[in-house]
Amino acid sequence: MKKNRIVTLILLLFVFTQVMAFDFVANRIVFVGLHHIPASTALNYLPVKPGDRITNSVSDNIIQSLYKTGFFENVSLSRQGNTLIITVQEQPTIGKITLSGNKVIKSNELLSVLRKMHIAEGYEYNKSSLKEIKSALLSQYYAHGKYNARVQITTQALQNNRVQINIVISEGVVSTIKQIQIIGNHHFSERTLLGQFQLSTPGIFSWYTHDDEYSSEKLGADLENLQNFYLNHGYLKIKIDSAQVSLSPDRKHVYIVVQITEGPQYHFSGYTLSGKLILPKQKLSSFVDIKPGDIYSKQALVDAEKNMGLALGDLGYANAQIVPHPQVDEKNHTVFINFEVKPGRRVYVRQITFTGNTHTDDFAMRRALTQMEGELASTRQLRNSKQQLMQMPFIKQVEMTTKPVSGQTNEEDVNYNVTTYPGGEIQAGVGYSDTDGFLINASLTQQNFYGTGNQFSINASRSNSTLNAGVSYYNPYYTTWGVGRGFNLYASHFNASKQNIADYGLDNYGGTMTYSIPFTLHDSFQVGMGLDYDGLHLSDDPSTVMSDFENKHGKNFTQLMLNAGWTHNGLNRSVFPTLGLYQNFTAAFAVPVGTRSLEYYTGDYNVRYFHPIYHSFVFAGRAEVGYGDGYGRYNNLPFFKNFYAGGMGSVAGYVANTIGPQDNQGNSIGGNLLVTGRLGIIFPNPLSRMLRTQVFVDGGNVYNTHATKAENDANKDRSGLRYSAGLEVDWLTPFAGILKFSVAQAINPSSQDDTTLFQFNIGTSF
Repeated sequence: MKKNRIVTLILLLFVFTQVMAFDFVANRIVFVGLHHIPASTALNYLPVKPGDRITNSVSDNIIQSLYKTGFFENVSLSRQGNTLIITVQEQPTIGKITLSGNKVIKSNELLSVLRKMHIAEGYEYNKSSLKEIKSALLSQYYAHGKYNARVQITTQALQNNRVQINIVISEGVVSTIKQIQIIGNHHFSERTLLGQFQLSTPGIFSWYTHDDEYSSEKLGADLENLQNFYLNHGYLKIKIDSAQVSLSPDRKHVYIVVQITEGPQYHFSGYTLSGKLILPKQKLSSFVDIKPGDIYSKQALVDAEKNMGLALGDLGYANAQIVPHPQVDEKNHTVFINFEVKPGRRVYVRQITFTGNTHTDDFAMRRALTQMEGELASTRQLRNSKQQLMQMPFIKQVEMTTKPVSGQTNEEDVNYNVTTYPGGEIQAGVGYSDTDGFLINASLTQQNFYGTGNQFSINASRSNSTLNAGVSYYNPYYTTWGVGRGFNLYASHFNASKQNIADYGLDNYGGTMTYSIPFTLHDSFQVGMGLDYDGLHLSDDPSTVMSDFENKHGKNFTQLMLNAGWTHNGLNRSVFPTLGLYQNFTAAFAVPVGTRSLEYYTGDYNVRYFHPIYHSFVFAGRAEVGYGDGYGRYNNLPFFKNFYAGGMGSVAGYVANTIGPQDNQGNSIGGNLLVTGRLGIIFPNPLSRMLRTQVFVDGGNVYNTHATKAENDANKDRSGLRYSAGLEVDWLTPFAGILKFSVAQAINPSSQDDTTLFQFNIGTSF
């Protein structure tokens, strides 16, 4: 009994001592256990400061305040004389985060999501964060339609109270769309409305387009397209009430149900213009395609705003606003539009700069601009300047940005950020062509000669059929207003028999000077002249047409060549265009300078057209028509100046140069009339942007318009157009230009035509 009293007395004395210990003035406060957090920072979180009295209630407040910071796992207080000692155990920090198994979503994107949640290297680690990490990452994958994704998280202790978080992701397969249903539609069929969606149930091309793979972003875009469809058909009150997405039990399929309320259809009752018009009312009205009684259309308003804005932008009102104010008559379901014109101030271009052009002089690109510094900022000229830059052969991409000048209300700076192709290389190469056999070449080619924007080339090559060398130089801006001038020296030997043509050889030497004169933004006229020599070599047993020509005219010819041409270039880019029209017509006249001169003329017209048709699918068409004839002492076009057809770039599926007339020995001799064309669809290549894939139908032939009736009767099955269909893949290589591969089936070959399924041109530069 006495012993129990003694124990009780000791305990009471201990408790009393502890209570009394926390009733003192703390002249000094010391932290023990800090590693990552500075003592000064920890002191700022305390409700006391040195010199304050510490009591039991104050100590409780100290502990609670430190726990609330989230920096500490444990906190305890003790006293040593008049010093308050705060012993803490810091929360561990995240030393490293590793990600593995993710392919669809890049690691930097996932880490960015975690950083926004304050989960990143250097941040405090909390076990409760693991659930947040898992939930956030799964949400990212669900947005990409991967509802089978799994996330496994483990931790690993590191030195200095740090933790490594290891995240292993199993992405699983994308959930495919089993059904899309629209409820509430009365004026349009469900099929019509689903035609506005990118998403769809699996189809024949879904393996390529992936349009059957669910994505919340795609669904959001589709719902916007659906709403715009109704707004463009007069349904001003269209509402998308809900879009429910449900999963099959195995989470592999998605069911989408969209509930809409269409409302009544509205019509335009008219429009008016108000505000500061700048341009005459009649001029502005020409940009508005709205008539009383027309079905209301949101796109009609957008087009009117855009067109009027561009017109004002051409006058320097770069920040003009066209604000439509609709006045809705709910009784008659009509809408009257008041277009308020707010032109703002006229804006001048203070400075134009270029970025990204590491290999090109500023002047080389500046001379292509139609918008000048110090002039009023013109929307049209700025757009045309970008287009002119895009058509330079060494420019890959152009991004234009404008920025208001600080402190000025009517000035802006313009920057063109350009991405360039390699300006030029010294190259040597070997390769193989189905037409020329093995190829050997060496060249120095500069599309951007020493950064000047001028083009220079010196080359030599050897193939089974041709040995040639040449030097050329072209300055596209020989004058300040855009006249280009070029020079070309050339020498070649050609063995026609190696090109599937009749057996003869031809030496050709000469030089030309050409001027290119622009007369609109996209059109230019070319004129040139040069001296040309041709030396003809016939085999021991030539065909009749060749021997007759040599007996009558000889085999060595020198003539003055006069050239003229017209080019329209409306393509959106020079390499792999996707939009626009290109046309070129050239005419050549051989003018005699002595008794041994050729007398002939040729004309050639080329056209190429590109237009997007669906997503990244592009329609592509091309055609060529050529005609030539002799004059003076020459009744016909000299046979070695004939046109030829067949092969890649002409009519694929037929051996190069073999379509058309033949001589009496059965060899292709060409003709003075050429007609070829192609209709194709370019579809996106999933492997690389440097690859272009096209399905096509080719057609064409060459003709001799001077052929006798007997010759025509003997070649009746060769008189019509030849057709083929196939697939072509073009590869833009860093050094060797565009390499082409074609698989094509001849559709209607004649009994004398040579056909081939596979054609290609492969080269390797080093």
